[in-house]
Amino acid sequence: MWRRSRSLVMKDGKSLFVFAEISLRPNLSGLAASFRMSRGWLPWTRQVGRSRAHWLGDQWRGWLDATEHAWWRRGILASLRTDHRTSGAGREERLVADIEKLSEELQRKYSKPPLEWLRRGSSIDDDDGASSSTSAANPRASCSPTSADLSHVRHACRTLASYRVLSPYVTDREKLLRSLRDRNGDESTARKLLRAGVSFSLHLSKDPAQTASRMLRAMAYDHGDVGWGWEEGSECEGDVVAELRTSRCLYVSLFSNENAQDLATATCCAVDGVPWFPADAHATFGVRVSRLSALSEGDRACVLTVEKGS
Repeated sequence: MWRRSRSLVMKDGKSLFVFAEISLRPNLSGLAASFRMSRGWLPWTRQVGRSRAHWLGDQWRGWLDATEHAWWRRGILASLRTDHRTSGAGREERLVADIEKLSEELQRKYSKPPLEWLRRGSSIDDDDGASSSTSAANPRASCSPTSADLSHVRHACRTLASYRVLSPYVTDREKLLRSLRDRNGDESTARKLLRAGVSFSLHLSKDPAQTASRMLRAMAYDHGDVGWGWEEGSECEGDVVAELRTSRCLYVSLFSNENAQDLATATCCAVDGVPWFPADAHATFGVRVSRLSALSEGDRACVLTVEKGS
């Protein structure tokens, strides 16, 4: 049996916290930073956890998005200036302006219902009932996206725009994908800082496995209601204490609709969930967080598990 993860986020009534993924990148003036906010630990009640509104109000989420974009702009300008192909005579400024313009165009395309494109790249593509409507296969496709969904749409559109604008200049595709992952929070300093914070939390926890489970539920809560369909297993076997899965992912769907599905590996797959946890978490804290399958790799669902061990 599976239940919606949203209804379980605050089931245990525990306190939660907010953690920020911080990425420091050098430029000529010193260090530029960009951050992405994810739901973590803050005081929450069951009523708040089950409300339809996101935990951040639209005003605050908009402010965070704008602040993050300003730091992203500084970071990508610093990166472009290190490559002769993307710098000189104001070229880096023009490239960033082109990215922002294309990103805005993509956002207008993907921010309004109906969201039929959410069917792309998900397991419902394989349903035998090909003649059924998108709304029947995905009832939420006709829903208006929440502020959380829109934040992820903006993030995905900016990544897609970056890829398209920079591809003619950075012809090494793997290098470009690595750069996009860095821009999205996978830069080594950011990863070390985030994992240090997670390790500290696990160290203080009386039950690291349950703490890790709440972190994954927090990730599911930060994802929008329309773009994802996270569910949590009500019964886990063996050492598995939590299992979350979704057959729909906003990033995979949007990128698949633009014939760029593997860009999902440079966005949510690179920075959400499993990458938060240190590689030695099992040996140090007796907990292992794994991604058993991923829509971005052609599987029918993204499946995340938390295992408890000695």
